[in-house]
Amino acid sequence: MNWLRKLWLGLHPQPWIEVLGVYRVRATDELIREFFEFYYGSGDALSGNDLIAVERCCREFIETTVLIEAVVHHRDERLNIDDFTQPDETWSKEEQAPPFGEAVLTSDGMSLAELGNRAKEGDLRLAFFMHCWDPGKPLQSSYGEIWCPPPAPMPERLERLVPYLPDY
Repeated sequence: MNWLRKLWLGLHPQPWIEVLGVYRVRATDELIREFFEFYYGSGDALSGNDLIAVERCCREFIETTVLIEAVVHHRDERLNIDDFTQPDETWSKEEQAPPFGEAVLTSDGMSLAELGNRAKEGDLRLAFFMHCWDPGKPLQSSYGEIWCPPPAPMPERLERLVPYLPDY
């Protein structure tokens, strides 16, 4: 790269996304029960193998849900949280699983940011959930494809700041 291009990029930094972590939602018995009750009520209409299959399905759904923590560096007007997705060739663009439960964090990631004080440009630290996460596929964003680290246990600070709720 020639010196003039390096200088231009230094003066006009390009947006890019740094994925800090991909964290598994802890599939506790309590969370699975809450999820089940939210979607299936008491489950009285289910019995035997149907009940077991639905409970297993709820557990698998939660076990494939992750929280992604990222910093969007030098963001611009193109950033759209709904652009974060993992493409699935069997679904149309409209059917792709969108992110949900988004939270804006302070730059150190230790607390939630006040939305009213957020600038439209610059760096932005955020966290969001994705269902049906496939670690073998990239994450799509407003700025292109991102390969993410493998899922890890969720840090306590994120469990506290951005709890997974069954009504997502």
